[in-house]
Amino acid sequence: AAARVLSPTAFAFAAGIEGVNAPELAKFSRESKLFRKLQGFLDVQELEANEAIAAAARKAGTVPVFKRLAKVTAAQMYAVDVFLYEALVGDEAHARLLFTPDAANPALRMVQVFAGDAFAPVVAAARSVVLAGGTMTPIQDVLHELLPALPADKLRVFQCGHVVPPHHILPVAVQAGPDGTVFDFRYASRSSPALLHSLHLAVMEVARATPGGVILFFPSYGYEAEVFQAWGRSGALARLDKLKPVFREPRRGEGDVQDVLAGYQAACTAPKGAVLSSVVGGKLSEGINFADDYGRCVVVVGLPYPSPSDPVLREKQAVLAEKTGRADVGAQMLDIMCMKAVNQSIGRAIRHRRDYAALVLLDHRYLHDRIFALIPEWIRRSTRKACTFADAAGDFPRFFKAMAAEPSE
Repeated sequence: AAARVLSPTAFAFAAGIEGVNAPELAKFSRESKLFRKLQGFLDVQELEANEAIAAAARKAGTVPVFKRLAKVTAAQMYAVDVFLYEALVGDEAHARLLFTPDAANPALRMVQVFAGDAFAPVVAAARSVVLAGGTMTPIQDVLHELLPALPADKLRVFQCGHVVPPHHILPVAVQAGPDGTVFDFRYASRSSPALLHSLHLAVMEVARATPGGVILFFPSYGYEAEVFQAWGRSGALARLDKLKPVFREPRRGEGDVQDVLAGYQAACTAPKGAVLSSVVGGKLSEGINFADDYGRCVVVVGLPYPSPSDPVLREKQAVLAEKTGRADVGAQMLDIMCMKAVNQSIGRAIRHRRDYAALVLLDHRYLHDRIFALIPEWIRRSTRKACTFADAAGDFPRFFKAMAAEPSE
């Protein structure tokens, strides 16, 4: 069944708990420390049971097999406590409960679809408010949500440059592959055999020209698997693996990402280097640094747009359209979410002021002004818009030759 998005009141009626005095229940649980006491009770029960098991084992001269009796963890109890307080007593206007009625793994989570009302008292009480962070570009969604009614003359946006000099990056937005096939990775066209072949040609060109490691970022695990299955059938994957050994980010439950990462990094130190295939928004796109030879080139395949049918996203779009009075804010939100994920991924390769890397964006849509404007300024000002991959192919060996010739500190 499809996920449902409900307000706290609608959830209470759907669950048949509309007669429960949620504020009083939440107050009682907090003041009495109910969940902490329940956890303590379960811990004592488990301890006593295992002491009895140990005594019986000693008597029988066997090895005791202890049991975990408590089926509920402290974290789960805390989640229930927060749920009572935040979801059922919190903001009726902007709190939403997402219920996924999956028979095997049902889920219920609370989301806040608009934070502006909670942030408004801060803005009203302060003379100045500073919002600071890394990889915030594009920032329009933050401004729409936290400061929807702030006059334009009251806002100043400052974006720092980067510690690396401009000539240490080679950003290229590519419209078509080496054979002239347009890079259109939208859902309707991304499975085209001609497109998958052209993508392989481009990746081979990049891998051939790049020393060290090449990281491929795909928009989803499903599409990454589709591409590799097609390349495997055609023999393209074997040719790529012969040029540089290929490593793939495992899906959840399908392998240890740390083992894959360790193998890739070890291969990057060899003369051939390596290729790592990963997913935007996946385990390797955030929080992991691919400095130096671990990430001499990052290739982003397509644009990782979120699903427009996502129920929580649709709620956020509706609320922001109402708060800002702008009908186009929903579509703009999709662009922003997509490009924030892209910017997060390409930023993995530049980690210190002596670092350098090529940044390759494969999709004709990156050349559109609307999307191009959402690339960070420190990358955008150096980005070459290439009609075909052949137009930029010569730039890669020249770039890496120049970087290798620079004196090290």
